[in-house]
Amino acid sequence: MSGKKIILYFLLLIFFFKSLKLKYKDANYKIEIIIDRYNNKFKGKKISVKNIEDNLMTYILYAKSIKESKINEIINFQSFDSPKTSFIIPIFNKENYLRSFITSIQMQDLKEIEIIFVNDFSDDKSVNIINDFIKIDKRIKLINNKKNMGSLYSRAIGANTAKANYIIFFDPDDIILKEGILKAYNHIIKYKLDIVQFLSIIQRNDFVETSQYFFNYKNIIKQPILSYIFYYYKKSGVENNMILWDKLVKKQVVLKSLNFIGEKFIQSRIVIENDLILLFSIFTIGESYQFIEFPGYYYFAKNKDSITNTRYNPKKSNEIIRSILMNIQFLYEKTNNTILDKLFSAFKFKQMFHRYKYNLKKANKQFGYLKNLFNIFFDSKFITNKDKSDLFRLYLTIFNIDGSKK
Repeated sequence: MSGKKIILYFLLLIFFFKSLKLKYKDANYKIEIIIDRYNNKFKGKKISVKNIEDNLMTYILYAKSIKESKINEIINFQSFDSPKTSFIIPIFNKENYLRSFITSIQMQDLKEIEIIFVNDFSDDKSVNIINDFIKIDKRIKLINNKKNMGSLYSRAIGANTAKANYIIFFDPDDIILKEGILKAYNHIIKYKLDIVQFLSIIQRNDFVETSQYFFNYKNIIKQPILSYIFYYYKKSGVENNMILWDKLVKKQVVLKSLNFIGEKFIQSRIVIENDLILLFSIFTIGESYQFIEFPGYYYFAKNKDSITNTRYNPKKSNEIIRSILMNIQFLYEKTNNTILDKLFSAFKFKQMFHRYKYNLKKANKQFGYLKNLFNIFFDSKFITNKDKSDLFRLYLTIFNIDGSKK
């Protein structure tokens, strides 16, 4: 046999063993391969839950098993004097989801945690369910508000109670994925970061998608973080949602952010966009941020029954109007004096006015203040002509100049 044939057979043999190795990894559903396959094949697309199990086997089956209450064995967890992470979860009437949510926390890989529920004056069985879990899981703590104060206030109470050096905020009607929080914790410790954001899997009715708007920035971002993130929104045209449940944050950053917001604002019971205000403050105070492309959260969009979904309810209009005005004033006054940060403020101003324009049409007592806000943005050197055009159309709609009926 010639030397060339020997080399050829040798190369084919190497290729064959590499193929076997890849096939073996794939068969065992290695997480990196699952996520890579998902991103390459389905990135930016919605996938039917019925057909997704081959592509996100680990996560989908895990989430489904918890949601369908197939987990029967609960371990008697011990408390930790020095937990690595504090989970803070505001609760208001979530009895239908709590068992699945708490079970998903117990099943995850990061065990050295503190789980703080802040009950915002629920009138269902939520407290009873949490107390049942407290009997078997000493990591769980329950704080009860004396009246309904809203989630921003509840998160502030939880953060000031937390023992861990890192904090994460969750919604109690979703699922925590098995490995993601541990990955985020190890990453934030290794690189000494203030904020780490991870990938979320979002289920909307019978379809699943990933939080695609975060794929653009994977390097460590320094201040001004808000400007950098908004720059990528303006560049890509994909909205960066200001959400809390996919971020692990250094506790000192959270506490400084709450101080930045101020006690008066926190106690004012903002009923919309309070995630925006807290995260805006965290991005303003934090000095380092990074996104890791690893899933840690399974978000059930269909479970949401927040006030933002009832904005057409006339009974909510006064609360919504008051909250909008306070949010906009806060953003404009607290935003750093940089072009991109001011553009962010204008973008959120425009977004809120568009989203709640039907409520604002009823804000007769606030028309003077509303017009003044519009004038501030119209005259600002930071606002683009397109933004001014969009704001002008909203102005016509809200103040009934377009001929529509109130």
